[in-house]
Amino acid sequence: MKVTERKFHDQGTLITESLRVGATLEGFHLHVNRIYREKAELSPEQVANGLSSIWTSLIISSPTIP
Repeated sequence: MKVTERKFHDQGTLITESLRVGATLEGFHLHVNRIYREKAELSPEQVANGLSSIWTSLIISSPTIP
């Protein structure tokens, strides 16, 4: 079995709590490098607006197009 090395060019972070209710992300070919959860430092205004204080982040990258 031959293993092909993939090169990735674009990298970013997706905070899952930023997705709107009912939103769907599909059709992307992404590599998930890391998933982690952390406590966000929110302002009183953000708390009053119902922003989640625990965030789930995905560090993602997309493959280089040959």
